[in-house]
Amino acid sequence: MEQRSSAPAQLKIIYLPLEKIAPNPRNSRTHSERQLDKLSKIIKEFGFNDPVHVGKGNVLICGHARLEAAKRADLKEIPTVYLGHLTIPQQKAYLIAHNRIALEAGWDNDILKEDLIELKDLGFDLELTAF
Repeated sequence: MEQRSSAPAQLKIIYLPLEKIAPNPRNSRTHSERQLDKLSKIIKEFGFNDPVHVGKGNVLICGHARLEAAKRADLKEIPTVYLGHLTIPQQKAYLIAHNRIALEAGWDNDILKEDLIELKDLGFDLELTAF
């Protein structure tokens, strides 16, 4: 059994060319064309502000949709966080956990409604909120 590793002292953001990042062929999360198009528009508007996570060999652990959206946004490189301290089983588990935990979040509908109304009144394109 592969030994558990400890977390690094400090995470570093490294910009990598898109072609140097290898999608994980075992990623079980799926992404629709609509989602990827929305995400590409969001990246064009706000920038690429959420680094993807890579492991040994720059194999993608988390961020498959962001990587694809970056390609659609014609980016040449994106920020990455190297998680080489994770074992292969930890990488697999982290990929699943990273994607699954977001599904357990909810919304404060009153605050959301107020924010969306305010953005609309300011003339902001609400499509860029993904709603």
